[in-house]
Amino acid sequence: MRQLQIKKTKLFSILLAVFFLLGVAVWYFFLRVTPRFEESVKVNVDKDIQIEQLENGRVVAITSNTPYYPYFMVGKKNFYLTEWRRNNTNRLPRDDQQKDGEYYYLHCYDLNSKKEEKKLDLYEIIRKYDSKLGIDLSVSIKIVFYRGADYLYIGLSKENKGAPVHYKDVLVNTDTEEVIDCPKDILNQQREFDLAISATGLSKRVWDTYNVDISDAFLEVSVTKNMKIHENLNIYQTYPKLVQKLNQGKTRLFVRQDENSQEEWFNILMRWFAPTGEEKLSLTITDETTGEVTSINSYQDFLVWQESHSKKEENKE
Repeated sequence: MRQLQIKKTKLFSILLAVFFLLGVAVWYFFLRVTPRFEESVKVNVDKDIQIEQLENGRVVAITSNTPYYPYFMVGKKNFYLTEWRRNNTNRLPRDDQQKDGEYYYLHCYDLNSKKEEKKLDLYEIIRKYDSKLGIDLSVSIKIVFYRGADYLYIGLSKENKGAPVHYKDVLVNTDTEEVIDCPKDILNQQREFDLAISATGLSKRVWDTYNVDISDAFLEVSVTKNMKIHENLNIYQTYPKLVQKLNQGKTRLFVRQDENSQEEWFNILMRWFAPTGEEKLSLTITDETTGEVTSINSYQDFLVWQESHSKKEENKE
């Protein structure tokens, strides 16, 4: 009787072990969530990238042979390429702390030699700055020139009642890796340029006519529509082969970052998109209140107009 009880106990233990192993197998092969990683485009800079400097080095053309254009940025002496790996498995919105298998690098290359000078581990830099913060991946990063150095503009997130939210924007010095709060004058400069290309109709004009997207830092041609840069423009007459690559979506143009890069970029765009032989594109700003039309022949003209209208608004108050 006792032996029968022992046999039953052993049999039960064996069955329990079998069911446990079976459950583990079912979980592993059928129920386990396989990590879903998303990665940036892999680029061989030596073989896949061509760099051309235009306008006495004030503009940089980067041509890529990769099927999906990688994310480049240009500073004063370097160009930059991001490399990242992100785990999208069961990720909550704005859950921006680094997870297993994830990375976020900024590669820094010399503009003349294309040699990599250093690689910044952005997650590690932010962790040293404040371990409670994460990188807000919904904020577009960019290179900005500030106080004589290239900085990476990046957003940070912070947990708020369990749900990470955007906390603030910072600048990362690409040389020293120092992290500082983003100064207001950087954001004001960006808004100023955005207002200039919007108020003068420059951005809408080149987009509606040529499908060209411009910002304070770069220019690219969208190939989703049957529009392209025409032959009767100054930019085509000056750089015909380059425009052909732009129209094919292989090339982007970047303004070389400097203290005066926004003004130079605006004036270059006015000249490039003027009809062949004309000195500059004809731009105007119309006062919405009075209907007064002001001719804009340079970025300085826009700044003068902006200053005068700012004073008018102050006087109204």
